[in-house]
Amino acid sequence: MQRIVTREIRTIQIGETFLSYELQRKKIKNVNLHVRNGQVWVSAPLSTESSVIENFIRQKGETILRAMKQFPCETESLSPQMERARRKRCEALVLPMCRAFYEGISAWGLPFPEIRFRKMSSRWGSCNPAKKILTFSTMLADMPIPFVEYVVAHEFVHFKQANHSKAFYVELARYMPDYKVRKAQGVKCSVDKP
Repeated sequence: MQRIVTREIRTIQIGETFLSYELQRKKIKNVNLHVRNGQVWVSAPLSTESSVIENFIRQKGETILRAMKQFPCETESLSPQMERARRKRCEALVLPMCRAFYEGISAWGLPFPEIRFRKMSSRWGSCNPAKKILTFSTMLADMPIPFVEYVVAHEFVHFKQANHSKAFYVELARYMPDYKVRKAQGVKCSVDKP
């Protein structure tokens, strides 16, 4: 992954819609655009002019707006107060799920992990098996319950399989046979490169 050199939030008008996006300038060759969880990220080479980036976004405008309608999350940045409220909702939702899933894996001999929450832009969760820490995106508070349960199970299974191998998915299916259906409820959409 290329290191981000600069990062800024910008707004562009597409038709009658004002769209906020995060522009990341990196040492890369192409302009890339991603829509994830109702938010837009653009990465561009360091020397790319703003007008070129904006023209690219406008060309993809219809696709971007269509992709954003798939997400229940808001498309604008949250105030610190709103973000704190979302974090509390996420904690209230995810912690009981973690405790419930943990009860089902007691045979693993794993101590209950430390559970953390933070705003994450490209992941729903992460697992640090060595430190026994699970971290969840606060954006899960705005996602369907079956999908959140899938994320919790997914991260716990990483304590047994610290990768995404076939063995990982076999283990996940033991505890959540319908994980593919649940996973599909958290659609992640990418818009093609120019």
